Amino acid sequence: MCSYNKLNGIQVSQNQRLLTHILRDEWGFEGLVMSDWGAVVDHVAAIKPGLDLEMPGKGAESVNEIVRAVNDGHLQESILDKVALRVLKMVEKWQPKHAVNYDKEEQHDFARQLADESIVLLQNKHHLLPLNDTQSIAVIGELAAKPRF
Repeated sequence: MCSYNKLNGIQVSQNQRLLTHILRDEWGFEGLVMSDWGAVVDHVAAIKPGLDLEMPGKGAESVNEIVRAVNDGHLQESILDKVALRVLKMVEKWQPKHAVNYDKEEQHDFARQLADESIVLLQNKHHLLPLNDTQSIAVIGELAAKPRF
């Protein structure tokens, strides 16, 4: 998984030196590289150096940008072939041998229960929490104004 940050001014999800030269060429990694959640800024620029799976996928937005890049000659189909092969190998390797049945709503309820029960407050100086109905909080920063997902 590539991280959310930049290294030497380059998004890690777009970093040729890290994803190709070091990870694949020097270390011999043959598996799939996926992004951290919301880490991809430019879909096409991330595919070129070796990102295989963007999380979360942006659906039609990504597909349209990628198709346009191929049609305009900015992205080679051979690169997409390599990406597709790595994704298919991962699917084949980890696909369950038998169908797994589960209740999606039950899974969501369980995940929420786990999240609720795993939150730990180490300090509550001045009894700031929990907030009451008359209090508010400020959410500040680029992702507060324009969430990526």
